[in-house]
Amino acid sequence: IWDRFIAASEKIHEHRRAYQQDRKTKEMENLTTKRALLERLMAFQNFNTDRINEWRDKTDEIQKLKEEWDAAGLVPKEYAEEINKTFWGNYKAFFQHKNQFFKTLDDQKMQNLRIKTELCEEADSLKGSSDWNSTKEKLIQLQKKWKTIGRVPDKYSDKIWQRFRSACNELFDRKQAHEQQRGAELDKMTSEKQA
Repeated sequence: IWDRFIAASEKIHEHRRAYQQDRKTKEMENLTTKRALLERLMAFQNFNTDRINEWRDKTDEIQKLKEEWDAAGLVPKEYAEEINKTFWGNYKAFFQHKNQFFKTLDDQKMQNLRIKTELCEEADSLKGSSDWNSTKEKLIQLQKKWKTIGRVPDKYSDKIWQRFRSACNELFDRKQAHEQQRGAELDKMTSEKQA
């Protein structure tokens, strides 16, 4: 009975050793895979651009790397903490750079909104003028300046543009109406003279 017990125990231990060896081999393969992924991730560490689409593209790439990382499986315990810490540190660093870029972009858009608001106020102050030529030139200069200013936050974009455009249009419409009225008066005077 003892011999049968020992033989059965040995079979169990052999299976356990084979399982552990297979697991160790698989974990080492996973470690090699994760190190390769980590090398690919290192390229993102200092990524920087001023183009939103490039940030989006790189974000998609890094998310795919993360999916591959998660799918790669376990690594030997003695390497797990170090490699995970390195991966997640680099992963977070990329997103910190990205967040900083978008924060700066948002700040710039708010600054642009302030500048465009000032242009709107200036255009509003000019729209009631009847000094047509001088005011027209000032508005044209404001329009040129408007074009040089970058984007504003999307939620304000249409509203601020409509405000500026309506101020400019009001003056130009008044000028056109004035010129038409003046032309009509000249036509009337000419016809009276001819009569």
